[in-house]
Amino acid sequence: MSNIHPTAIVDPSAEIADSAIIGPYCIVGKNVKIGEKTEMMAHSQVLDYSELGESNIISPSAIIGGAPQDIGYKGEPTKVIIGNNNVIREYVTINRGTTKQSGQTVIGNDNLFMVYSHIAHDCVVENNCILTNMTQIAGHCHLHDNVICSASVLVHQFINLGERCFVAPNSIVRYDCIPGVIYDGNTAKARTLNVIGLKRAGYEGEEFKHIKKVFKLLCKSDIHLEEAIKQVEEQEWCSEKFVNIMLKHAKRMVETTGSRSGNLE
Repeated sequence: MSNIHPTAIVDPSAEIADSAIIGPYCIVGKNVKIGEKTEMMAHSQVLDYSELGESNIISPSAIIGGAPQDIGYKGEPTKVIIGNNNVIREYVTINRGTTKQSGQTVIGNDNLFMVYSHIAHDCVVENNCILTNMTQIAGHCHLHDNVICSASVLVHQFINLGERCFVAPNSIVRYDCIPGVIYDGNTAKARTLNVIGLKRAGYEGEEFKHIKKVFKLLCKSDIHLEEAIKQVEEQEWCSEKFVNIMLKHAKRMVETTGSRSGNLE
């Protein structure tokens, strides 16, 4: 416990790993768990029922585990659960869940949340995501692996952002986003493939050509999204890894929103 600064306020019920660092004027709430080598910098807060894994960095004035901003919340012991190796910069807020869903806001591993970004109640953020300054994620959203939201992006509640999506600055996301696609605008629409992100992930050659064909069918054609999905499924290469990821997400869009187009126009 020698790594806890004497000015920090730590609830006796908190479980703090020996190698964790709790800096000056930090607040650690009740039933909190903080893993090995996680560091809370000055004036940061990890509030009730929050669980943090290993090697996370919590920057000054960030607040994890604040009560959900939901008028139906009545003080239930819901949670924020955070994995390993996340960087949470200054003034980031991550609210715990509500009883309307799983009771948890869940953050995976290796994410970067920049200054003033916000993750609301009941969200899931998977791994290797980047939320740039002032990005605001409303409740019940799901960000899949390797999503990047540029500065001042607003994401409406109950939205799914597919794997390797890139959302351009100042965009407002009102509908689900197909994996591997760049979105831009108010309302954000599919503009082009996230070529750089996909190639960095190793998608190239014939496989990349197939992804490009799927993008054109799902997001840029005039046919109904259900018909576009059928046309992709008729291809002999439809089971390729990222094509399959795009198909699964498109099917969910049809089921949940009834959308006619992957561009939602």
